[in-house]
Amino acid sequence: MSTPEELINKFTVVASLSLTLFIAVAAQGQLQVKEARTQYPGMAPLDQYLMHRNPEIALARSAAPESISRVATVIVLGPHGYETGVEGKNGFVCDAERSWMGPFDNNPEFWNPKVRGAGYYNPQAARSALPIAYLRTKMVLAGLSPAQMAERMKAAYAKKELTTSDARAQRNSQVWPSGKTHNNSGLSLPETRTI
Repeated sequence: MSTPEELINKFTVVASLSLTLFIAVAAQGQLQVKEARTQYPGMAPLDQYLMHRNPEIALARSAAPESISRVATVIVLGPHGYETGVEGKNGFVCDAERSWMGPFDNNPEFWNPKVRGAGYYNPQAARSALPIAYLRTKMVLAGLSPAQMAERMKAAYAKKELTTSDARAQRNSQVWPSGKTHNNSGLSLPETRTI
């Protein structure tokens, strides 16, 4: 039988080992969380975001019904921003947006070069919301941070350089890897398929 002093010593050793194990597990968890948050801390080289033209056109068209996408304009990402890949006839625009079209804040995927979100704009959104995609991409290619982009977007809205769209404007998108659709303003707006 152990004396009270021996029991205290055993308890102290077990408690110390348990605390050490707890700290090690917690530290590992924090490291994994930090790695997840910083996996894409900044923009990758531009070529990692680019696709071959024909596969990008096919991806962009996949978002819309064939009756729409067959005669829609298709934009593709080039080294200087989005450019027309196929000229359309019906006023719709199909695209394959990149990760930087998601939210500016708390978005660990913002710079993920693997993210592509196929979508299409109806004619009203092509006039009112597509300029947002062009501006965001221009800012990315200019090397702005997400915080700087958010400020420039707010300023553009305040100066009426960008407009809030009318009720008929819609950008329809396939679900992104996060399982959510997004608005492409990147600001704190409700997530919706209507822009």
